[in-house]
Amino acid sequence: MAKPFTVLVTLFIKPDCREEYLEALRAVLPQSRSEPGCISLRAHEMTGEPGTIVLLEDWRDEDEYTQEVMQRDYFQRYLKLSETMYAKPRVVTFLRPISPDEAGL
Repeated sequence: MAKPFTVLVTLFIKPDCREEYLEALRAVLPQSRSEPGCISLRAHEMTGEPGTIVLLEDWRDEDEYTQEVMQRDYFQRYLKLSETMYAKPRVVTFLRPISPDEAGL
């Protein structure tokens, strides 16, 4: 049985890496969005805090995401590159929907 979830990721990018990071993010977003299990994936930058990036992702199944999507070459390349650009560690929060309509199903 699918376990839909939302992942909220806040990244703190070094000022001198912001443009390079945004370029890498723009490259990986279409690939992630094309995954069959991706319900939605939005990327934002905090107003007044350049380099603070917030990703809000809805996925149909947590196991599929962690065991398949996160292991794909494109995703691993993005992680490896982006981790070198962090001003401080990212904050990742996994959320479960309270009701099926909130899961985008």
